[in-house]
This record gives sequence, structure tokens and C-alpha cells, in this order.
Amino acid sequence: MSTLFVNNLNTATGTTITIPTGKRLVGTDSSSIVAPGMIVQVVQSTFNTQIYTTSTSFVTTAHTITITPKFSNSKILICHKGTVYNEGNNLHQYRTVYRGGSALSGNEGFTLHSAGTSNTGRWSSIGFDYLDSPATTGSTTYTMGYRSSSSSSNSYYSYGTLYPQVTTLYEIAQ
Repeated sequence: MSTLFVNNLNTATGTTITIPTGKRLVGTDSSSIVAPGMIVQVVQSTFNTQIYTTSTSFVTTAHTITITPKFSNSKILICHKGTVYNEGNNLHQYRTVYRGGSALSGNEGFTLHSAGTSNTGRWSSIGFDYLDSPATTGSTTYTMGYRSSSSSSNSYYSYGTLYPQVTTLYEIAQ
């Protein structure tokens, strides 16, 4: 076996470098072969503890998820899905996500659930996707936040074990 030392590969002619059938290009660690747009790593967090608020200002939850990007120019795709329950009549819930202590959205959040007109409350699915640019290779923690449109009734971030909130982070190479 021999070792080839190069800084760049280029074609002698044409635009394609071909690896023959039956041969493989093998990276020795999880980030040795990277192309723009490729998913580098995936991290997922599930939260299913019952919590609710009547706050009309965003409050953070204990639903956190941490990723350590492998590249400082990577994008982090945040995908959040869950079930929401709002008590009362015409109540809305807004959701956001924080990186560190900073909200990544404005006061309207990334998504809204409306309970409609029902004094008994409403269930619904809720979710959002957001593409973040943390510009670091340091440990990065995201925390879910939510708020109600009214202080008169409970708005549940999670209703309990049967209604999990799931957040998935995808590191995407640039």
C-alpha cells in the first residue's frame, strides 16, 4: 500500500473523476468527506412533561437540544413538531426557539396555533422549520419557547406523555 499526498484533485480531461466499480473511497471519520448541502449530523430531542402558561410574553421551556457543529460555516436546520392544546375561547399559542439566550424570531414566533371559538379548548398539531447560522464549532443549545395570546386561560406547550414535542437538528454543510 502506498500513500498519495495531494492538496487538490483535478481531471486530466473532462469534468468527472471516476472511482471504478468494486472500489470505494473511504473516509476515516465522520467529517472526512463533506459536500455542500450534505447532512453532517442529526440530533433529536423529545419532551413530554406537561407544562402550560398564561403568559402573553415568551417563556422558555425545559425542552432543550444541543449540537456541536463540525464546521463553523454549517447551517443548522431546526425542525419542531408537536401537539398543542389551548383551553378557552379564541386562544392562540405562538412558538419560537432560542439559541443561547436570544430568540430567533420576533414576537409572533415561527408558528401560531389558534383555538377557535370553543369554551372547551382545542387540540391541534403545531410545528415549524427554521434554518439557523450559528457560525461556531462550539456546543450550541437551542431552547423552545412559547406564549399565549391571553392571560385568561391555559395554553399547553406539552399536555404530557401521550403528546410529545419533538425537535430535530440537522447540521448541513455549506
